[in-house]
Amino acid sequence: MRYSSEEKVLHFLIAVGMIFQLVIENWMQRPEPGKSLTASQVMLFGAHEFVGVCLLIMVITRFMLMIGNRKSFLRLFPWLEAEGRHGLMNEIRNTLPDWLTGQLKDAGEQDFLAKTVHGLGLLLALGLGLTGLVLFVEISPEGTMGALGKEVMEVHELLGILLWVFITGHVVMTLYHQLLGHRVLQHIFWEATR
Repeated sequence: MRYSSEEKVLHFLIAVGMIFQLVIENWMQRPEPGKSLTASQVMLFGAHEFVGVCLLIMVITRFMLMIGNRKSFLRLFPWLEAEGRHGLMNEIRNTLPDWLTGQLKDAGEQDFLAKTVHGLGLLLALGLGLTGLVLFVEISPEGTMGALGKEVMEVHELLGILLWVFITGHVVMTLYHQLLGHRVLQHIFWEATR
């Protein structure tokens, strides 16, 4: 896939922010009633909230850049129209044997699967951001939250696990394509767009 400069910057910032969120999540601790936190745990939780709000703004900005541009929108969500679904199914059917034999070919311009993966990643980021925003509002400084907050917390944590899976798979497939000579890193970071 080829991206505009704005898309590349947003992709990079969202990716770095999401990885940051996943990494600090291992050391941060959210406030809970009757539980004392270290200064670093409080600082990391505050950083998680701040970066989360910034990421939500970036993801919404990414969606807003696509508003009114059907081609741009369908670029990330090809499965929303018949041609895209057909292309996606053909690509999966034609390339699945290649994945298993290590002879994966470059999809070229008809990269419906890559487009779908990026679109699903954007939806996952949006889900994490929106659930995080609800938690930002629901969790009091003392750490109490209502029933809605507890339900949303479970969804947020599940989406966090899915993000780990997504990022790991995304990086592995990018490196796999690069090792096969498909120049995906050059397309992502250096080469000019059409």
